[in-house]
Amino acid sequence: MLTANEGEPSDDYTVDPEGSFTLIDLAGGAANAKVTQISLDGIEAPAGSRIVKPGSSFAADAEPEYVAFAPDGKTAYVTLQENNAVAVIDIDTAQVAKIVGLGVKNVSRTSHDMSNKDDGINMKRWPVLMMYQPDAVVAYNVKGATYLVTANEGDAKDYDGFSEETRVGKLKLDGTMFPNATELQKPEHLGRLKTTTTMGDTDGDGDHDLIFAYGGRSFSIWAEDGTLVFDSGNAFEQVIAKRSPDVFNANGGVDEFDDRSDDKGPEPEALALGEIDGRNYAFIGMERNNAIFAYDITLPSDPHMVGYMMPASSHNSPEGLEFIAAKDSPTGKPLLAIAYEMTGTIGVYQID
Repeated sequence: MLTANEGEPSDDYTVDPEGSFTLIDLAGGAANAKVTQISLDGIEAPAGSRIVKPGSSFAADAEPEYVAFAPDGKTAYVTLQENNAVAVIDIDTAQVAKIVGLGVKNVSRTSHDMSNKDDGINMKRWPVLMMYQPDAVVAYNVKGATYLVTANEGDAKDYDGFSEETRVGKLKLDGTMFPNATELQKPEHLGRLKTTTTMGDTDGDGDHDLIFAYGGRSFSIWAEDGTLVFDSGNAFEQVIAKRSPDVFNANGGVDEFDDRSDDKGPEPEALALGEIDGRNYAFIGMERNNAIFAYDITLPSDPHMVGYMMPASSHNSPEGLEFIAAKDSPTGKPLLAIAYEMTGTIGVYQID
């Protein structure tokens, strides 16, 4: 067993414990458990990742979030959400083998709604770079190769003692990179988008040459070395806009339509994988607008959507998903169990 020790700072940021991991060997039984602490001390932030709070070490800044084991059990993968990275843990040596930075994606090539003040669903291309910042991660094997599946929720450091959060409308944008800055910074365009003060001034002259957003609003499949194999792009927002427009980027209900467009959109957070009739499926839960997506990921480079569900209002905000195979199911059919955060409920759904 491996735990992700998040080590969040105190609200005034006077105390910031290092993020770490705890490996618990239960081979000899619970009474004889062997416990090994695994540290990030001395590890530098690799390319494609970030240290959020200026002056912090990577170990102190990192907040390990979610653990997945490779199918052979020899390697574990832990998301470092705020840092936009994944830690790779060697189980035999009980050490961090490496940190993989996930990089960013260019939203100018796709379209997203990035304002909650635009009076509707407005999917447009914007000059924004999205950090993936996954929450949940699961590993699976295809023809001997390990792949990671991530739900790219996004997260910022926002405390009384230190906050990186601001809005694009409050940034000083570089006039060469953004000659249309006045138009971009209107509330109905990019002005309301949550962004960071800690990145974007590439030449150190005090203005922002790049605009970053939190979370990929997508799910991704990665090779074990961190190479991006697939990303769902804007598919979640596009499907919700067509099938459930009343709760598009909502914050839990129809009365909050479009409320999260300036934050992280639908916020894909929960994730489970399952095998049905020899094919691999990913189930992804949207924390904010409550949708559940199903994708066939049998071919990692070419997943396709096979299912979409919007639970009843009595269940809201999927936080955790668990796939139950047909052989373990009391109905003889595969099941998906979902824990809902806002309503404090659990739903169990049969997959036909």
